[in-house]
Amino acid sequence: MRRPSVSAWILLLVALAAEPAFAHGIVGKRFFPSTLAIEDPTVSDELSLPSVLHIKGPEGKETTLGAEFSKTITPSLGVSIGADIYPAVFRPLFR
Repeated sequence: MRRPSVSAWILLLVALAAEPAFAHGIVGKRFFPSTLAIEDPTVSDELSLPSVLHIKGPEGKETTLGAEFSKTITPSLGVSIGADIYPAVFRPLFR
C-alpha cells in the first residue's frame, strides 16, 4: 500500500485552510466590471504582492516588480498605496 507524498499532504492542508472567496463588484443581481476609464469600480481591502512583468524584446529585457495595498476607509472610500521598480537591462546596439 502506497503512502501519500509530502506534496499531497501540503496540497490537502492548503485546500483545507483556504477561506471562501466572495465576488468583488457584485451588488444584488448586478455586476460592475472594471473598464478602461475606471480601473476598479468597487472599494475593498486588497494586497497585490508581488506583481512581476518580464518582457524580452529586440532592444533588451525589461522587468517590472510592483506591489500595492488597498484599504477600505468607508463603504465608498478607499486608499491605495503602490510602488513599481523598473530595473532594465539593455543589449548594446553595436558590438
